[in-house]
Amino acid sequence: GNATLSGGQILSNTADIGGGVVVSDSTAIFTQTSGTIGYNYANYHGGGVYVDAGQAVLNGGQIVSNTADTGGGVFVSDSTAVFTQTSGTIEYNQAASNGGGVHVEFGQAVLSGGQILSNTANYGGGVYDFGQVVLSGGQILSNTANSWGGGVFVSGAAIFTQTSGMIGYN
Repeated sequence: GNATLSGGQILSNTADIGGGVVVSDSTAIFTQTSGTIGYNYANYHGGGVYVDAGQAVLNGGQIVSNTADTGGGVFVSDSTAVFTQTSGTIEYNQAASNGGGVHVEFGQAVLSGGQILSNTANYGGGVYDFGQVVLSGGQILSNTANSWGGGVFVSGAAIFTQTSGMIGYN
């Protein structure tokens, strides 16, 4: 099924995977147009949002101050999973390992607007790409990696394409 967050808050939840939101069916679409997904914790993947299959769309609002081992803000798992950001912010999220803001494992992320800013991880403070990421707008700003890739870390056979937008001050 489909779900939309158009106001309100998903706050202070804890899980092994997907502290705030989990999208796990190939036909499911989760859309956030406003509101906050914040202060959630996942032991493993996706402090704020975990996309196993299907789609998650950030059209507004914020994914803020979530924590996980990988994908503090958003974790995109399966090859059928897609995360799209057209607006809104992914900020102040933390990952102990990879992808403070967004971690793409095998799926795809399309970043056409909004901001990914002030996130922290060991690798890929803003974005950790092990799948496919397209930056066609928006900004990846002021993120921090303790090791490599303050803004973006591209690993293995991953594909990262930038046609527009900005990566800076990382």
